[in-house]
Amino acid sequence: MLPPVLAVWVATLALTVASLAVGAGLERASGWRAPTPLAPAIGFAGLLVLGGGFVLAAGHAATAATAILLAAALGLATVVAGGARAGRSGDRALLPGRDLAVPAAAGALVLLATSLPFAVSGRVGPLGAGNDNDLAVHLNTAASLAHSLPDAPSLIDSGYPLGPHGLAAALAQILGVSVTHAFLGVILAIPLIAAIAVCAALGDLRAWARIPVAALVALPYLTASFIGVGEFKEAGEAVLALAFALALRELRRAPQASWHVHLRSAIPLGVIAAGTLYVYSLPGLAWPAAVLGATGAVALMRALLQRAPAGRLPTRRVAEAFALRWLAPIPLAAIVLALVANADQGRLSRFTESSFASEPAHGLGNLVTPLSAWRGLGIWLRPDFRLGAQPALLNALLIALALLSALWGLRWWWRRGESAVIGGLLGCAAIYAAASQTQSPYASAKALAILAPSAMLVLAPPLVPLLVRAPGAARGTRLRRLLRRSGGVPARWTARGLALVVLGGAAVSTVLALRDAPVGPPDHARDLARLAALVGRAPTLFLGIDDFAGYELRGVSVARPPGLYPVWTVALRSDRLRTAGTAVDFLSVTALTLDRFRYAIAPLSAYDAGPPPNFQLVASTPSYVLWQRLGRTPVLETVGDGPGAKLDCRTPHGAAISSLQGIAQIADEPVIGRARAWSEGDPQAGDAARQTLSLGAGRWALSLQYVSRQSLRVRAAGLQRTLPPNLDRIGPHWLVGAVTLIAPANVTVTAEPEPFGLLGKLLGANGTVRALDGPGGQPLGVLTANRVDVAARTVPLSQACGSWVQWYAPAIAQRSQARRIAPANPSP
Repeated sequence: MLPPVLAVWVATLALTVASLAVGAGLERASGWRAPTPLAPAIGFAGLLVLGGGFVLAAGHAATAATAILLAAALGLATVVAGGARAGRSGDRALLPGRDLAVPAAAGALVLLATSLPFAVSGRVGPLGAGNDNDLAVHLNTAASLAHSLPDAPSLIDSGYPLGPHGLAAALAQILGVSVTHAFLGVILAIPLIAAIAVCAALGDLRAWARIPVAALVALPYLTASFIGVGEFKEAGEAVLALAFALALRELRRAPQASWHVHLRSAIPLGVIAAGTLYVYSLPGLAWPAAVLGATGAVALMRALLQRAPAGRLPTRRVAEAFALRWLAPIPLAAIVLALVANADQGRLSRFTESSFASEPAHGLGNLVTPLSAWRGLGIWLRPDFRLGAQPALLNALLIALALLSALWGLRWWWRRGESAVIGGLLGCAAIYAAASQTQSPYASAKALAILAPSAMLVLAPPLVPLLVRAPGAARGTRLRRLLRRSGGVPARWTARGLALVVLGGAAVSTVLALRDAPVGPPDHARDLARLAALVGRAPTLFLGIDDFAGYELRGVSVARPPGLYPVWTVALRSDRLRTAGTAVDFLSVTALTLDRFRYAIAPLSAYDAGPPPNFQLVASTPSYVLWQRLGRTPVLETVGDGPGAKLDCRTPHGAAISSLQGIAQIADEPVIGRARAWSEGDPQAGDAARQTLSLGAGRWALSLQYVSRQSLRVRAAGLQRTLPPNLDRIGPHWLVGAVTLIAPANVTVTAEPEPFGLLGKLLGANGTVRALDGPGGQPLGVLTANRVDVAARTVPLSQACGSWVQWYAPAIAQRSQARRIAPANPSP
């Protein structure tokens, strides 16, 4: 009953608080001095293991929800007990809740930033709809886990890592929110937790300066872009890789203690590494392994350089201290990881053998071209990360400044002895370099997105002292003395300006990515939910082109044409195979296929051949029609490959059809306006588009292929209709309305998206959209006009020459079918 955005926020904060409780308990159990900003990240990794493990072991989300609640309660009890002991001992540094203001403020800023797509679009829905529809199968999987649906998506059986899905299903059970809102809560919690974790490394900055810096590190451009299109796995792996590096940093900063204390302190490392198994499966372990190796190498280099003057080798004491800090924790961390991996080894092995783990070597996925590594620096002046930046020259200048800032940042962190921060960047960079040489461009783009927060952590914090003196820093710092020698006040202001430009460019890039992130509209989902309530579990054929239909019709035994991750597919007729930009209708499948279903759901359109005669109307919504099959379906054939064509009996093919015994359904020929006939302009950017149709006297129903992030206003000859936002693939011809002409006329049809609200206008949002399956990505497709004041009629085939034939029924095909026994309503 909560408003949608509030439901998402409640799910986000609930997951963050549970992660904080679990992580703080693990820190206490590991002998860490106090709950640190890393606690939510450590707890999030632990909850991924619980959510993904228990929900699959038990087969439903209730067990995972119980495990999460128990883990959070146990962690909270551990923290409270530790705080009580700290209070009695007078050690206020150990009291929980100390210094929470800055991490909380950074998390709140990230939550507001990640909510920007919802605020601009004015709705809450699946992120990335119409751009990257992978979230459809993830939502369907989470719904199957939450409600134990019988038609399980392929992700469950293939060993796919289901940590986030299990968390979403458990949150839906615990909070009583929808699976959509719960899953969005998981997605938004990932950068929020990252922002809190980053605060652990920003102690050298003023408190107020840590807030925007932590938010920028948690949400660099590529992370924001991936979240904006619903790609949460890379963001999840990135926060775990970042937390792993910062956990290594905490171990280095730990007080001197015996070896068994350091051994126990590595438990969080093992938990974080185990969490990667439930986000990225076995390949996810590459990131903590690379970070550990790179950090150890950097630390060893520092030990050699600082402890070996005059070229001598490090002393035995130095070697022992290095081994104690960096090597002693590894065995227990490896044991924790091995226990988790062994408990789920079956799924891990199945995933390595699945299609998800063996992408084509040269596959682009949803990319346009391979991504350049420069995007990883966090500056790219284009909302769509797949496209080139604009203006290119300004973007190149900003990237050059960002590269110089990154080099300066490496020096800044080195001088502070932050081996883990540098090792985190180098480890992730090594994996990206390997992926770019051995994997597909799509896989290397994912590795680059995982690298982005670690790169921003190296780049952004060192720029802040150029703007604001760190607390306790003397006025004559090395940098300021250097600037005075190089020109005094002008040099200092130049450095400040460059720092502002780089940080501002990174912030603007992130805002651009989030501002234009597509949000799935609710209209079609609401219509399908209404029809699903009427259908129940009866076998149903869906004849739309909606990748989210399986989720929107969850609980229904629904079959779809081949597409993106359908659970149950039906084969299309060989002469009606769907190509990009074309629709699917009743005549796209055979009569025997239709006889397998009791119901069929089709888009509401005037430009189709309609259902076979044995289907009757059950219900309709503004977007869809529900039909019920009664009896056996007659065998119907088509003249062309669309919803009707003119029967030209002068051709051998047409003459052969007209010579058959049988009937044909004919109608007045529709007027078709091609997609390329729309007026010049940029409908992708929300401009109005126009097209003129020459129509005769009578009543004409207009249908339109379209994609739009906002409602689409259509005007034509007295008709004014507002179509709902639609981010489905281009294909169905959606009914617009009817116009009546008393004489032949040229009718101009105008289509214009409604403008964004005040926030969208202030941020410059223009609703840019690239239609999936649309020619050239154009959001406006075919425009059709069908006569509706003259009913379709049935005539003998021999009398159909020269007419627009919607379908024909050869008598020989009916006799052949009569000899077969069609099942009444078989199960899928």
